[in-house]
Amino acid sequence: MTGSVLIIEDEDDMRAMIQEVLAQDRYELAVATSGMEALRVLGETEYDVIVTDVRMPGIDGIGLLRVVKQSWPGTEVVVTTGHASLETAIAALHLGAFDFVRKPFHVDELRATVARAVEHKTLHTLATLHGASQAILAAPDPQKLPEMIVQVTREVLGADDVSLMVPEADGQLHVLYAHGLSPEVQAKTRVALGERVAGRVAVSREPALIVDGLSDDPRFADVVSQSEVRSSIVYPLVAGDRLVGVLNVSRVQCERPFQRQDVERAGVLASQILLAMENARLLRQAVTFERLAAVGQLAAGVAHEINNPVAYILATLGFLREEVPRVRHLGDLLEGGGDVPALRSCWAGLGGKAFVEEIGQALGDAEEGATRIRDIARDLRSLARGEEEQRSRVDLNEVVRAALRITNAELHHRAKVVTRLGADAWILGNAGRLSQVLVNLLMNAAQAFGDHSGRENEVLVTTRRDGRRVVAEVADNGPGIEPTHLRRIFEAFFTTKADSGGSGLGLAICQDIVRRHGGEIRAQSEPGRGARFTLDLPFAPGGLSEANERGRAARQEAEKAPAPERRPRRRVLFVDDEPAMLKAYTRAFSDTYEVVMAAGGEEALAILSSRRDFDAVVCDLLMPGVNGMEVHRRVSELAPELAGAFVFVTGGVTQGDIRSFLQGVGDRVLAKPFEFSALREMVEAR
Repeated sequence: MTGSVLIIEDEDDMRAMIQEVLAQDRYELAVATSGMEALRVLGETEYDVIVTDVRMPGIDGIGLLRVVKQSWPGTEVVVTTGHASLETAIAALHLGAFDFVRKPFHVDELRATVARAVEHKTLHTLATLHGASQAILAAPDPQKLPEMIVQVTREVLGADDVSLMVPEADGQLHVLYAHGLSPEVQAKTRVALGERVAGRVAVSREPALIVDGLSDDPRFADVVSQSEVRSSIVYPLVAGDRLVGVLNVSRVQCERPFQRQDVERAGVLASQILLAMENARLLRQAVTFERLAAVGQLAAGVAHEINNPVAYILATLGFLREEVPRVRHLGDLLEGGGDVPALRSCWAGLGGKAFVEEIGQALGDAEEGATRIRDIARDLRSLARGEEEQRSRVDLNEVVRAALRITNAELHHRAKVVTRLGADAWILGNAGRLSQVLVNLLMNAAQAFGDHSGRENEVLVTTRRDGRRVVAEVADNGPGIEPTHLRRIFEAFFTTKADSGGSGLGLAICQDIVRRHGGEIRAQSEPGRGARFTLDLPFAPGGLSEANERGRAARQEAEKAPAPERRPRRRVLFVDDEPAMLKAYTRAFSDTYEVVMAAGGEEALAILSSRRDFDAVVCDLLMPGVNGMEVHRRVSELAPELAGAFVFVTGGVTQGDIRSFLQGVGDRVLAKPFEFSALREMVEAR
């Protein structure tokens, strides 16, 4: 920035002389012959420095100084006069003049004064940009980063409207955040690359300065101007060859248009915005990589945790299979009209009531084992899930239990685990992200003991409600943390486990996750006396007690309601490529519904093309050939009335298109393995 100077002087010779002197320093110069003319010029263009005479017709230099400092406070003013007095100098400086030069002056004195004023203005501009950069880069919550970018840009560039747009996979720009636009309007706004101003700036990768319409820039000759916008800066955010976003900055109320200097300031700001957005992207990637690394690290232990229940499930099934022929023999006697002594003898041979109790116990053991496997699989899926955060009311105790299940194999052979979980530990958050934090802390506690195991080793996990906060602690009685390390453990890439492959990101990511949940994480330790990590999170009202109250009220209403009228059996289509799953559906639903089975998406479409008299459709998502998403799309075209009758089940989703599809179907999705009672409720709701 070379600097811009407005010279205000009513004497022709003096004005020409000042202009000639300052031209030597290659400033961008403009002149005005009176205070009124100067105000008209300033209404169109902002200048770094004003050099003004005190005595002028109309508005004098002191009056002009007062107006400038009110309307353009960042502009420096150098006052010149041939009728100097101490009172005039004091008044000028009191009103904010940069300096006071008495005529006649030496040209070097004027040049030096203006140079210092331009430098001061430049430093002030750079300080403002530096402060803005610091505010953007230090944004504590990455989720709030777009809002922070828009807010800071408005303040620094004196804009009325600012929006930040980012490209989507479909080649369109969508609004990440915009000042003054409702979330609904932001969600609907889309600009294709190559269309409108933002889309063409995104393609050309060159910033645009728009003043008095779009006709001056050949890129936008056929684009319709927005009449309410007086001037705009549209700046592309580009990292290498990759378009990261587009920053749209507009002045609507402010009559003063943007100038070249504003584009330069926008460029400096855009570089910091780009850096902050890239940092946020890398942090999201680091969170994902660290989470997947944790899953990989735990894989052997999790396999051990699953193998145990699998072993006794298989043993139970083997026992039941061996007993089936004996039960079949009893059935044959009953069907063949066997006499009572023979029946009693067969019944006694089976073991009588003890046999029935043993069968029931065996089935209970198998069910408990299957539930353990389901819970571990669900916990791992929650931990490894990579999609954007979706927050809901979460019981922190359940998060703790899930983390303990995942890390059990690492913990139980190294230390005794003690849990003291308090009541009403509800928070608003993402269970998968919080599970990542607890898994990291529990793994660190286990690893603190090294290879030494013993009864004296202990890990204590507690939760408690503390007013409007929920507190969780993970403490161990291991060797503790050195004071020099304790101060740095939340720094990114700081690790004391480099020899064992530690990345130094685990605790830094934990701190980021907790802060994004509105909480804090603290560490306390003394060498030789263990370590304690404390999570402090906001309490979310309306948790368990409110849910219980709603359930109680619903039961009371149900008791008052008259008995439902008998209805004809309703018809449900089940679609799955697993034959065993179709058999399970038949067993679970055929007593209540008329059940129709389709072994895959193609068979489902064949059935639905000829008949549409189904009250509900239960459809697996991931199937070879025609998947559940395609079945739903085709049915929505053939029979729109059936589109809302679908319930989707899935064993896990990794494809981005299916994740996006599921976001649009709301609460009509069940993850396998699921309770059949939950599926029955969803079918009833259809």
